[in-house]
Amino acid sequence: MAIDGDEHHDVVIIGGGPGGLACAHALARVIPLTASIAVYERNPSPEVPQGSGVALFPNGLKALEGLSPGIARRLGALSTKFELMEMRDASGAVLKTTGSEMTDKANADQVAKYGVHANQCGWHALVRLLTETLPPSVTFLPGTRVS
Repeated sequence: MAIDGDEHHDVVIIGGGPGGLACAHALARVIPLTASIAVYERNPSPEVPQGSGVALFPNGLKALEGLSPGIARRLGALSTKFELMEMRDASGAVLKTTGSEMTDKANADQVAKYGVHANQCGWHALVRLLTETLPPSVTFLPGTRVS
């Protein structure tokens, strides 16, 4: 494996998207504080708005909160709740539409049961928050190619 600007790290994570960053958060909690973790990301500007949206349901928000306390609240400020949902088949034809009265009830039920409701945000917003809250033992290296 060749890495631009090859440095020594105890743990190397390839990919600085939500999965790689969540992995870095989790590893930093369980390995020795003296261990060096690097997250290599090919994109030089992953915080720039791009890509798709991300739907986060209560179990995902709880998992994020377990990795970085307070992140679910911060993410909530950058997110919107579901107001309309459509189910489509493989051709794109609408099978079912759920209006705001149904999603409002689902959101209220989720808050009562889990303390949070499902929401959606930009992929880049989730990446930015996960990056901003990385522990000191993690080095995030955007713009780094691995081959």
